[in-house]
Amino acid sequence: MKNKIVLITGANSGIGKATATRLAIMGAYIVMLCRNKERGETARQDIIQTSGNNNIELILIDLTDLGSVRKAAEEIKAKYDHIDVMLNNAGGYFEKRKTSKDGYEYTFAMNHLGHFLLTNLLLDELKAAVNARIINLSSDIHKKGHIYFDDLMTEKKYKGFGVYSHAKLANILFTNELSRRLQHTNITVNTLHPGMVRTNFTSDASRFIKFMMTIMGRFLKSPEKGAETSVYLASSKEVDRISGKYFVNRKEKKSSPESYDEKVAKKLWKVSCELTGLDI
Repeated sequence: MKNKIVLITGANSGIGKATATRLAIMGAYIVMLCRNKERGETARQDIIQTSGNNNIELILIDLTDLGSVRKAAEEIKAKYDHIDVMLNNAGGYFEKRKTSKDGYEYTFAMNHLGHFLLTNLLLDELKAAVNARIINLSSDIHKKGHIYFDDLMTEKKYKGFGVYSHAKLANILFTNELSRRLQHTNITVNTLHPGMVRTNFTSDASRFIKFMMTIMGRFLKSPEKGAETSVYLASSKEVDRISGKYFVNRKEKKSSPESYDEKVAKKLWKVSCELTGLDI
């Protein structure tokens, strides 16, 4: 990983920070993509101190704001002529429905649309690398998800974990469709389930869910353990030409039946392009 340029969204805490730290120790040039400048800078200094690697940069991005995503992409393009690894790590769960600046349901905007747009905007830089890797974090909760094209913004019925499961399914459908589109290029695309990890994932949850997560905390993985599959997919030679796969504990696993439905994936791609203003 020496001097390889690695982009990581949500790199200021949890799995993202643990992944950034480990890859920095391995010698990578880390570009942290974070929403909050103060928290991002604090994490950047922590990673530098822990890893002994000064090549850690912070770029601000709000994945729920498509204008912010485009601005961040332009900043990345201006600074780097290639990208070796793009790790779409950031995500969030929201107990109550709210909408993004662009008017989209917040969970779907953060977990899917922001990463969909950012990845597509940076494909030229990924193609400019010798061998590039895109890694998307999903979750096993995707197995309870379904893409409701007639209510993609969940205006009819909103349940926090239900909406989150739909977004995590979208991550895998996006991964599989992108892998098909890039099969004759130098880019591989894979997705993973990090396991149940102690993070600030439920910071927006109800008191009851926070309480239950506190009780369960000692049985959950540390962020460092949760980052192991991300680090593996970013760095291991074992996955050099593997693409379009779902990984759990560094092993290929089957995802849900719907995640392999090419018709659903293609339709989701088309709708996502329309929502983000990309050419189909």
